[in-house]
Amino acid sequence: MIGLVIFNTINFSNILADPSRKSVSPTEAVNDLNKQEEISTKSVVVSSNKVVEVKDYSGSDVLLLAKLIQAEALSESYEGKVAVGSVVVNRIKVNNATLEQVIFAKNQFSGVHNKLFSREPNEECIKAAEEALDGNKPVGDSLYFLDLNKVSPSWLKNVELVKRIGEHWFFKRK
Repeated sequence: MIGLVIFNTINFSNILADPSRKSVSPTEAVNDLNKQEEISTKSVVVSSNKVVEVKDYSGSDVLLLAKLIQAEALSESYEGKVAVGSVVVNRIKVNNATLEQVIFAKNQFSGVHNKLFSREPNEECIKAAEEALDGNKPVGDSLYFLDLNKVSPSWLKNVELVKRIGEHWFFKRK
């Protein structure tokens, strides 16, 4: 049996210190916590009662990935958003790189250059980022995605189609 347990360590004292705040949205919480650098999320994958993997990421990681998902896949389904995040996570593992290195690598994600990337991500994009960082892989080991209605790169002959979700086509290396 495989299970996933997620632990969040958050200091809400500063967020809720203002008595005029009756509630805090997930976006507000992430934004406030990122300012404090006090959020740490650990996902522990358990198989046959043994820990097989521990993943650790910060609120700023979630926010950065959510911004990319929003910029690249805002009009896509929730599954499509998680899939875009999954491609980023797959590249982190394959390239032994950081989230920032993958997202800002030259000529990789055009979304980092559009206005949506500079805006606060919506709650669905934040949730999709969390799922991708937790290991949800709706497109398996895909390392690439694109909209074939907009581009037709030469590297397509070197990859294999994994799945199409909405307007995005997801590929892995042959």
